[in-house]
Amino acid sequence: MVLKKIIVPITVAAILSTSFSILKTNEIEKSDLEKEWSLYKYDVDTVFFTNRKNKVLKSECIIKFKKGGRFKIKENEKPYGTIPINYRTETGKWIKAHDSVIVIEHTYLDKKIEKIYNITKLTNDTLIMFLVSYKTWHNTRQNL
Repeated sequence: MVLKKIIVPITVAAILSTSFSILKTNEIEKSDLEKEWSLYKYDVDTVFFTNRKNKVLKSECIIKFKKGGRFKIKENEKPYGTIPINYRTETGKWIKAHDSVIVIEHTYLDKKIEKIYNITKLTNDTLIMFLVSYKTWHNTRQNL
């Protein structure tokens, strides 16, 4: 009986401390995102980026989160990786909506795009985001 009185509180304390540390690691700081990232893998709704401190290749998809909520993206100018692949750069805005959730707005092929991502991993060299929502509007380039 005494053993139960000791083990149960220790187990509960261990579970609570683990869950709080998991919640804390999911919170992101805006300043940790504010750099240039290069796409290295795309898997269904998950995108994998690496921090590009060095010279970037001309043919890479790049996103850059800037201070003040500004955003820049260099991506394929044709949908679905249509060959030949040519890149274009668009600007937009981003906000941190919640602990690990960001909202990105920019234009692509003359459409306004809004993407909501859940950041699943953020280190100095790695950014992994899961696409939660994707919306488009036509002919609103001037609104950004």
